[in-house]
Amino acid sequence: MKRDSKRGISEAQKVVIIGGVIIVLLGAVAYLALAQLFSIPFGPGIIGGPEQTSATTHTFTISGNEAEVDMSAFNGRIVLRPSSTNELVITVTKRGTGSGIDNIDVSFGEMIDPNGIEKFSVTAMRINPMLRGLNERVQIEAMIPREVSYKLLDLSNSNGPIEVNEIHGTEIIAKTSNGPIVLNGINFERLDAATSNGRVSGKISSTFAEIRTSNGRINITIGGAGHYDLATSNARVEVVMGSNIPARVEATTSNGGVQWTGIPINILQAGQSILRAETESFGNANVIIDLEIRTSNSGIQIASVPDL
Repeated sequence: MKRDSKRGISEAQKVVIIGGVIIVLLGAVAYLALAQLFSIPFGPGIIGGPEQTSATTHTFTISGNEAEVDMSAFNGRIVLRPSSTNELVITVTKRGTGSGIDNIDVSFGEMIDPNGIEKFSVTAMRINPMLRGLNERVQIEAMIPREVSYKLLDLSNSNGPIEVNEIHGTEIIAKTSNGPIVLNGINFERLDAATSNGRVSGKISSTFAEIRTSNGRINITIGGAGHYDLATSNARVEVVMGSNIPARVEATTSNGGVQWTGIPINILQAGQSILRAETESFGNANVIIDLEIRTSNSGIQIASVPDL
């Protein structure tokens, strides 16, 4: 009698095969979960590979004397420089490893609101927010007309710096995280600047300015009358202002000192970590600097200098 050469799979082998399949499936599920939790990339063509770069330049023509501009980026800088023309020229540079550059969407917008104000925008975002770890970065650089008054300039960033130079208008909002903010020679009625783990510096003039950061130094030169509210933590605050404008100062800190240099002041309250004072001409003035400063675990330095 001939034996059958075909032999079936034993029960033990079935158990081993099924167990192996289960282990592979559990491993895949665990990998996907960890990828979302720790930003580990997943998918073909994503892991590794050289960095790719793609740049796009878009030009808007601003026909009026007023405009609104909205810009947003991530993991890269936003830089605005003044231009002597009426053209708003925006260059957006995308960077990413693997297929990361394909996960970035950049859109440009232009419209006129019911009041006839021209509005321009550039927005960068991840197409799939769950795909991270691709080292995606977006940088925005713009040449912006200096003669235009900007009713609203709204700049939003994350993990990157913001820099604005020599423009003016009604309201500016500059917000980022883990990046510095530099405001050079700007003049807006309202100013709102906020970051975390970043420094705020520059020369500003504003009717009402609010500057917020944490773990970052504030270093500001005040170029005109207005209310200036500056707050940080674990970092030093340094302010320079002109002695030709009467001023009121309220500065408080913890574990640090407050120093004033410059013209004589009338002290209302003073201590190691607090200063409330007014310049001698403050009481009779209609145009003033109203300065509030708060920090912790560091010092405050205020200087009043002539011919600013």
